[in-house]
Amino acid sequence: MHVSGYMYPVKEVESLPESFFYRETHCWGWCTWQRAWDAFESDPVKLYQTIKERKLEDNFDIQGTINYMAMLKYQISGYLDSWWIRWYASVFLKNGLSLYPGHSLVHNIGNDGTGVHTGRTHDYDVSLANKSVQYLPDIIDESETSVQAIMNYYRSLKRPLLKRLVWFCVQVIKKLQSRMPKKKISHYC
Repeated sequence: MHVSGYMYPVKEVESLPESFFYRETHCWGWCTWQRAWDAFESDPVKLYQTIKERKLEDNFDIQGTINYMAMLKYQISGYLDSWWIRWYASVFLKNGLSLYPGHSLVHNIGNDGTGVHTGRTHDYDVSLANKSVQYLPDIIDESETSVQAIMNYYRSLKRPLLKRLVWFCVQVIKKLQSRMPKKKISHYC
């Protein structure tokens, strides 16, 4: 249902196939087609409830290594505005897969502090592949080797609790500040 040009900077990059299928979609260098996009569900409440009803939270969160359910909750509350989390949930609930390259073909330049949803980070920096993908998987099934590599990568991103709390508080303050009405300041001489 989805093709990704980006691949995380996993440590096991040399053991990955040239291309593989994986459940998660990625919005950095991606494409889809109309018949897949027709499955897009824009209502985050419906997506969240369906995942909960089917007891798929752990699988949706890549065996608990990343909290995508929280992103859906943030989408519902209005704290987050992301089409991507709804696209991933839509594909996931249709048992869809994404085709990924073993080595990234694109990199995101929005992690330099200018991006909308991230601050400054080098966590997603990649070395680009030096050739195009020549091989497509024969079997349309999720690659277990790749799932393990991505899970290990997500685990490596876990920061100590205090750092995560500080980061979260800073994000909340920024969001609140952006919603505050701008006061006109008059200077008197």
